[in-house]
Amino acid sequence: MNLSSKHKLQCHVGRKFPCRPLGTVPRLRCDLCEKTFDTAAGLQQHERCQKHQRQVARAGELAATGVVLEEEQAREAARVAAEQAAEHAARLEPVLAAGCGVCGILRYKSEALMQLHERSGRHNRAVVRAAQAAEAAEEAAVAAENAVNSSGAVNADDQASSSTDLIGDVDDSDEDGEEPNEADDRDRDREDLDDGERVLAENRRGQSADPVPRCKIPDHIQAVFEANKYEQPEIGAYIRAGLTDEQVTWYDALQVARYTVSEKYPVDLDEMWQCVGFPRKDVAVRTMKQHLTPEMHYVIIPQNCGGYKRIVQKTGPAPDQYALTLEAAQHLAMGAPGTNGRQVRDMYIRVVQRVQDYEILTRLYASFESARQAHHDAIVANVTDKRCAYLSQIMLVNGEKRRKGGYTDNTPKGRYTNGLREQFGTGPSRFLYDRVAVVCNPREVEQYLLNKSAFARHVHPVTLPNGNLTTETFSVEGMTVKQTHREFDRIVKEYGKTAQLISEDERREIRQHEIKMKEIDRDVEVAREANRSKEIDRDVEVAREANRSKEIDRDVEVAREATRLKEIDRDIDVARETNRSKELDIELLKLQNGDEHRPSTL
Repeated sequence: MNLSSKHKLQCHVGRKFPCRPLGTVPRLRCDLCEKTFDTAAGLQQHERCQKHQRQVARAGELAATGVVLEEEQAREAARVAAEQAAEHAARLEPVLAAGCGVCGILRYKSEALMQLHERSGRHNRAVVRAAQAAEAAEEAAVAAENAVNSSGAVNADDQASSSTDLIGDVDDSDEDGEEPNEADDRDRDREDLDDGERVLAENRRGQSADPVPRCKIPDHIQAVFEANKYEQPEIGAYIRAGLTDEQVTWYDALQVARYTVSEKYPVDLDEMWQCVGFPRKDVAVRTMKQHLTPEMHYVIIPQNCGGYKRIVQKTGPAPDQYALTLEAAQHLAMGAPGTNGRQVRDMYIRVVQRVQDYEILTRLYASFESARQAHHDAIVANVTDKRCAYLSQIMLVNGEKRRKGGYTDNTPKGRYTNGLREQFGTGPSRFLYDRVAVVCNPREVEQYLLNKSAFARHVHPVTLPNGNLTTETFSVEGMTVKQTHREFDRIVKEYGKTAQLISEDERREIRQHEIKMKEIDRDVEVAREANRSKEIDRDVEVAREANRSKEIDRDVEVAREATRLKEIDRDIDVARETNRSKELDIELLKLQNGDEHRPSTL
């Protein structure tokens, strides 16, 4: 078998090369190794390498046993199947489908999502494993090469030289005609690297255009990001979360002093040196004069200056007093010995670490938001039908996250996105599509979404003029993003059957089902009315019983009042009779007394 015939030029029909104008020499291909080269010199350099010679030797050994033909047939069948699968995927997926060559099983809808995956720790670990596997394979290949007999090696050299002669005739057609130099060798080596090795090499040399892949994402930052991907923490809260309670108190006091004090030298050294841990004042003064500049970082306070307490001592001159700027006080506190000084330095170190971590965290959130935006734009761009139901998110409207659900008869991108951005243009507001579904009855989806679904428990309606339309925006406070997506998908599946996937029989069954459901709803309503009337009758009877008992109580009270009046009248009559008898007795006594004092007529 003539193996030199397997090395030939192949022109990739219909393929465009942005780095080369039309009409130039097409790429050269090594059929045995399945690699392409820009120049004939590159192909010759490849054919002289040990890896290619090992492939040629292996092909010669397999040709003797008749296995080469079967391998070529299998390779050709695999290539045809791959091309057919690629064409099928291109027809089914108009959205860009990006795959990870290192991980092998991941596919993404946009380049932004692919870049986000390449920055993840999972991808980096896969790259390291791929590099280790490549090194192990190279070592195994070297060991296998040493086992090849010398006759096979000579055979392979002859075959490689014959293939080099075949391509050497085509090398004259190259416009440059230059000999390969060291730069070309480096370019070919870079082309031979796989995706994972290329990423590692670029990161080691610092040639990556994106600064994020060069940064190693720590586990604690990744954990913070994974805990809440949809809401970035505030920087002040993030810094305070990494400090102790005492350090938080110091940090807050420093913030208050920096942004509320208007004096240039607000710190008194006499009140500071013991708090930060200096053993004596002279040590603090010596450290201050050694590291700080007078009249810039500190000043000497005269003893007769108003506003400062004069230090009185029995002998010797009065000690000097010093006032420092806030920045100078921070420098002096960080240089203090002892436990307090270490705590102050630890506070500043932790604050710097938290600020640095927050920068990486901000990059993660920015990449995630750009990927989400690209994903939502791709969703909206691929809606071809004019009748759509959608669930969208309006971020940070007057400090509140809101969602919007509804329908449109046009493409949502031009009709609602631009209008809502105009309405919420003030402030940091963004509009994202969470779900877009092509349905045949979007009005029912909207009505159910706003009135009957689980969203209705958390609705805050806001009327927004949007041309001749009036839309309602509502915020979902008690539901997570996954719960809102699941609820919307359920509503669309139940009330918004996709128009392209429903046949006439299915539509008839759906209508019959809807009629039955309406009848059931009507029967339920009738039963509810009957129950309601029974409840009303029962309530009326209870009210009547209550009124009857009230009337009986009132009659009893009236009878009691009448009896009480009769008793009072009887008591009055008895009292009157008693008084009358007493008066008669008095009259009788008076008469008797008058008869005794009357003179006798005898």
